[in-house]
Amino acid sequence: MNYSETTDTNQKWENLKHTMKTAAKDTLGELKQQPIKPWISEKTLIVIGQRRKHKHDKNKSEYNWHRNLINRQANKDKEWWLGQYCEEIESQLNRGNTEKSHKLIRTFFGKSKIKHTNIESKEGKTLIEDEEIADRWQQYIEELYNDSEELE
Repeated sequence: MNYSETTDTNQKWENLKHTMKTAAKDTLGELKQQPIKPWISEKTLIVIGQRRKHKHDKNKSEYNWHRNLINRQANKDKEWWLGQYCEEIESQLNRGNTEKSHKLIRTFFGKSKIKHTNIESKEGKTLIEDEEIADRWQQYIEELYNDSEELE
């Protein structure tokens, strides 16, 4: 195989690759990368791209300026998005569609999690009385300090 055949093969491959990419782009369109947070606007994404250009500059003032601008715009975007979200929930409630409104609330806030802080005795029994809990904390702290004295 000589040099001209290799060049010809590479050129054919590049032409095929370019044709396939162009056809796919025309047929399917471009897939836009969605932001992680749903409230980030297109304008904020553009500023994020501009900030990325200045990330490794020696002069950090441009980067810091873009960072601050992004923070301000993202906060405005979030406030606007939350307003729209709340209006949608209110409109669903006004229509009497409580199932849809509760679904919207759950998707934003998630399911409620019951937090509990049980204090247990050394035997594993759950302590309920305040005096018992205070005594258990005192035992626990004394054990901690006794262990640290033994290490020295």
